[in-house]
Amino acid sequence: MNIINTIITEWSYKVDNGQPDVSNKQHITILQNYLIENNYPSEFISEFMSNLTEVKNSDSLLDAAIKNNKQNQYKNFKSKLPGGETVTAIEKYLTGLSKNDLTKFFKLLGKYKSVDKIKPSDYSSGIGKTLMDMQPAGVGKGEVMIAVMVDGSKISGGSESYDITVGGKKYEVKDYRSRPMSSSIRLGTHGKLTKFTFWRQITKTMDMINQFDLKKIETSLGDAGSDIITGIKAIKDISDKVGRGELASYAITNLEAFYQTANSFVNEVGDGFNQITLRGPNIKPTDLMVKMVDKKDITGKNISFDVIDDKSGKDTVVFMNDLRKLKYVRKPKSLWVDIHDAVKEIDTKAYSGINFIVFRKSKIMIQGRDFKKLKFGTITQGAIKVLEDI
Repeated sequence: MNIINTIITEWSYKVDNGQPDVSNKQHITILQNYLIENNYPSEFISEFMSNLTEVKNSDSLLDAAIKNNKQNQYKNFKSKLPGGETVTAIEKYLTGLSKNDLTKFFKLLGKYKSVDKIKPSDYSSGIGKTLMDMQPAGVGKGEVMIAVMVDGSKISGGSESYDITVGGKKYEVKDYRSRPMSSSIRLGTHGKLTKFTFWRQITKTMDMINQFDLKKIETSLGDAGSDIITGIKAIKDISDKVGRGELASYAITNLEAFYQTANSFVNEVGDGFNQITLRGPNIKPTDLMVKMVDKKDITGKNISFDVIDDKSGKDTVVFMNDLRKLKYVRKPKSLWVDIHDAVKEIDTKAYSGINFIVFRKSKIMIQGRDFKKLKFGTITQGAIKVLEDI
């Protein structure tokens, strides 16, 4: 006989009718005293009594479901919960309801066949609101409410890349009721900036800009460099924010303006070659700065170069060549293209086959019904945030 059977047998001997009842407070007290008197560890006693309470709660809730003709739906609802704290939290809440409120709960259970039918009035007050705000470990706000109201819903509980399934469709649930309608949506690891080419190009830009000696460049360029120097100073001001993974839309606009200015600056002298590297055996390579040579002129055997000797001229060539290394200096319009492509990648790859349900202040936004795709929102906390593309 195992330990559980021993306890149950001894318990039955001690109650007056020989039939222990978990809903009988006197029987529960007798059991607890027996366990203490027989020196069972306190942790064991606590867990054993807790399990008995769960059995009692489950039985009483199933009885209530039967009375409301929802026994099959209730069993199905429980079977699709992730278990653990989620089930415990829901049962604890339900067992604390009055009979009248419990009846209201069962009226909500399986009320709809599709998430499209849920209305803000379903969760703006009363039991619906409590279910909406319920947030057991690993489960986000809104998920329990959907699982209750939409028949056949299943909460993933953190085991999948999506939050809930309804009728074979996968959904990511976001609760933004307490925030302004324009608030961007956080994406977790899928929006992490280090994954994207555009961010690596921006950080490369900031690293280069921070290494520039502006006084030396101003001296080299004179009045001809006033626009590019102003542009560099403007984006130097956002360097710290970029380092923290923060880049508001206005800052992206400033970056784009810098890239446009830099593009015009380097293109003024045209395309060609202005730097030669000399290499030989047992000698350190040497770079020579030369006046711009067109590619078509480097075809014959006799090629001549005008070497730039003055320091100012050399500094100018080095500065221009450094700028040309930056993708968005060469192609300024690619900045926004790459940002939008990053969002598209998130939408179509990271969340492939998954639609968003976004709870806003006064309405529910469901991808596929209210909007087709995600769009760029902002960059903050080291990640891209998105908006519904309405």
